[in-house]
Amino acid sequence: MKKTCKRCGETKPEEKFALTGYIRKSDGAATRKNICSSCHAEKSREWDASNRERATKSRREYRLRNPEKRAACIAKSKAKHRFRHAIIRATKKAIELGYMPCISDESEVRNGYTGKCAICGIPESDCAKDLCMDHCHATGIFRGFLCDHCNRALGYFRDSEANIMKALEYLKGPPDGKGRDALEA
Repeated sequence: MKKTCKRCGETKPEEKFALTGYIRKSDGAATRKNICSSCHAEKSREWDASNRERATKSRREYRLRNPEKRAACIAKSKAKHRFRHAIIRATKKAIELGYMPCISDESEVRNGYTGKCAICGIPESDCAKDLCMDHCHATGIFRGFLCDHCNRALGYFRDSEANIMKALEYLKGPPDGKGRDALEA
């Protein structure tokens, strides 16, 4: 079914008009607004611009009255834009620490997500925190997602392959063969 917008005059599908929240008594159907959603959004932006203080105060009061709705809205936004948020957080942190920020885009980061740590393979559901987005601090190239422990370990090794190899040799034990490998045999 089509409907004509009272503001722009365009005829659009009924789904382009927001529900009013009222139900018609005659047939029990939900009623829709007289202006389309895009015109309603434009009208709201215009009102906000001309009533900035009142709009800000109204939004602030709503957030204070409805903290659970605000928390749900934030969680929904974070889930929807998870990888964008990961890039923003990683970029801020890299700049703060003096590293080159990640140069990868959202689609590369989304495609690199497997739900498991790229080093130890632990599923994200078993981690205390969300997986960390890892990138090369020298080139800015995205490498993968790591659990907090593995991410910190790379940081403690200063992203140095040589330091990691030395640590591996150390774990194997002293040259006399009485190290960890000898215990496992």
